[in-house]
Amino acid sequence: MPPPQLPRLKVDTKAEVAKVVPLDYKGQSSYWYVGPNQASPQIEVDNDAKLWDAWKQTYPGIPTTMGENVQNLDYNQMLDKLRTAAAGNAAPDVARLPILWGAEVRHLERQVLRHPDQQRNDGLHLEQGHF
Repeated sequence: MPPPQLPRLKVDTKAEVAKVVPLDYKGQSSYWYVGPNQASPQIEVDNDAKLWDAWKQTYPGIPTTMGENVQNLDYNQMLDKLRTAAAGNAAPDVARLPILWGAEVRHLERQVLRHPDQQRNDGLHLEQGHF
């Protein structure tokens, strides 16, 4: 007997993200991530392109330019750049890190924050359990 078909969850992504950042918001943001590279399967490359196309349609007032405020870094570049940026109070607004980076983020937190209640003014947000 085949497994039962579950109903599909329909999500209005645009409406959901608008609850966090209004769709008419204008501003600047920096984003670093370990994204597709030359060895990535085509579906990963295509999905990455779709993500940035959707961003531009959803948030035209928050420009994203690959190589400028959006950085697609390889694993080692991300590690070096994030360590340097954290030490120099120049971290990006948002960084999407590989799942195995929990220990590295904890190390950065101890190195940079030194005290869990210390406030930063460069956008680096390290919160216990949220890395």
